[in-house]
Amino acid sequence: MADEQQENVAASDSARYRFPAAALLARIYLDEGNVADAIEWFERAAAVTAPTPDEGWALLYHLGTTLDTRDEPARALAVFLELQGTAGAYRDVGQRVARLTTTLRGE
Repeated sequence: MADEQQENVAASDSARYRFPAAALLARIYLDEGNVADAIEWFERAAAVTAPTPDEGWALLYHLGTTLDTRDEPARALAVFLELQGTAGAYRDVGQRVARLTTTLRGE
């Protein structure tokens, strides 16, 4: 693991820096193609209060799209439903919810 990643892992242990550090690690892992670790760090960031609602919504959106591209429709749908419940008409979340619901119903 690169020095920057190690520093971010250490920072994620601090309540003050947990969200930004975990979100950054998620993006780094995603950029590296390590989707499993990216999802883990997105989930860690989502488990704490985001600095702003917009940052929290963006993180949930990225988590949902990452799960969707990994072919985890049930988990992606759960994230998008949570996002829709808090952010309303955010980006293309309504369309994603409809598509994933149809997929999971087998239609």
